[in-house]
Amino acid sequence: MRDQWYADHRDLVKWATLLHVAQTHGIGTIVQVACYRPDAFAQHKLSVDGMEVDIPGAVWEHFRNVHAIQRLTERTGIAIQVLDDLYCQPRNAYYTRIARRIAEPREHPWVVFLDPDTGIEPGNASLNHVLEAEVDQVFEAMLLGDMLVFYQHARHTSTWQDDTKAQFARAIKRADGIQVYTGPSLAGDVAFFTVMK
Repeated sequence: MRDQWYADHRDLVKWATLLHVAQTHGIGTIVQVACYRPDAFAQHKLSVDGMEVDIPGAVWEHFRNVHAIQRLTERTGIAIQVLDDLYCQPRNAYYTRIARRIAEPREHPWVVFLDPDTGIEPGNASLNHVLEAEVDQVFEAMLLGDMLVFYQHARHTSTWQDDTKAQFARAIKRADGIQVYTGPSLAGDVAFFTVMK
């Protein structure tokens, strides 16, 4: 997840999906694995008659704060945790840390949300993607009753949702119970895949 993408139409579909999944299954906690890569906003300025002026920090904090989503807890009663560990190389160390946190003993199930920039690897993966093996690692670490939700941005094919569903099923080694959420009137270029452990 990048700061610059926070709070667009896709986030409306994303958080509507997550809240629906949590409420439907009676789960009181959503854990966002943010795959977080912060942006350097200091480079952005306003121009006032040709003179550069800094954008106030309060504006950045309001519109570009990955933790701001936690305010939904007050409105919904569903706890939201953002795992904002920096997403960087080596990837295996990042997902090992995430898997350990997800596997910690707890009394209640979680909705575990994998939130890479564009989705599952298309063949040539970058930090914009999550690898099939990483999806499997997170799924394996989850406790029984947890829900996995996975973000996917549209690919340049007409079958991208079916292709992603098949790839997701392959990653978790399970084809049953996967549901696909979309918001075609808001952001038809994203889908969310869910499955219960």
